[in-house]
Amino acid sequence: MIPKSRVLTMSADPLERLRTEIKDITKIQPLALRGEITTWQYDAKNCIALHYRMVDSNVWSRGLFEAIKKWAARLLTYASALGFGEEYPGTITKGRPGLLQSYWYLTHELRRIRLLSWSDQDVHNFHRERKVDISVFKTQGNRYATCALCHDALSGYDFAVRYRCTIGGVTRTSEFVGESSLQYLISKINKAVKKHRNPEYREVILEKMRSKNYGDGKLRPGYRKA
Repeated sequence: MIPKSRVLTMSADPLERLRTEIKDITKIQPLALRGEITTWQYDAKNCIALHYRMVDSNVWSRGLFEAIKKWAARLLTYASALGFGEEYPGTITKGRPGLLQSYWYLTHELRRIRLLSWSDQDVHNFHRERKVDISVFKTQGNRYATCALCHDALSGYDFAVRYRCTIGGVTRTSEFVGESSLQYLISKINKAVKKHRNPEYREVILEKMRSKNYGDGKLRPGYRKA
C-alpha cells in the first residue's frame, strides 16, 4: 500500500481539475462571502475556472477578461484575514495536496490572474461572427450543445456567437457561447466587485473572518478541510 504522503506527492496539480470540470455556472453568485473560509474557497475556484474556460475556449472578450481580474483582486483582499496571504509559505504544502487541503494554490493563481494585462495577451483583429440560429445547436447526439463558458444548454438562448481574433500571429476561433450568457456574467461580476469596493461593507466581512482566527498558525490553514 502506498503511504498517504506518497499519494499526495504523486497527485496531479489540483488546479488542473478546474480546467476539466463540467459545471453550469449560470447560478454562481460572485463574491457572496459570509466570512467563512468555505465561501471564499468556493468563490476562488469559480473565478479561476471561469478564467480557464475563457482562455481554453478562446473567448477573448476584453470585458470578461477585465471583470475576472477585478474579481481575483477582491478575493485577494481577504486572503490575509483567512491566514494565507502573500506571506503564506508554499513550502508547508508538501507534495501537491488537493484543493480541499490547500488554499495556497488558489491564492497563487489568483495573484497570477490579477497581474495579467490585456496588452500582454497580444490580441488583435478581434471580432464576433454573425449571429447563429440557435436551432442549429439544439442537440449534439443525445445531448444538448452547451455554452463554452457557462456549460448550460445553448438552446436556452436566442442565438450563439463565436469570437475570432489573432493571438501571437495565429488566428483563433472560439467555441460557441450564448451571447446573453456572456453579457450577464460580466454584469454580475462587475456588480459584485463594485459592492466590495465599499470599505464599510468590506470591513464587516474582514471582521467576521478575523473573529474565527483563521490566521492562527496553529490552525495551519493549508491542511484544514473546507
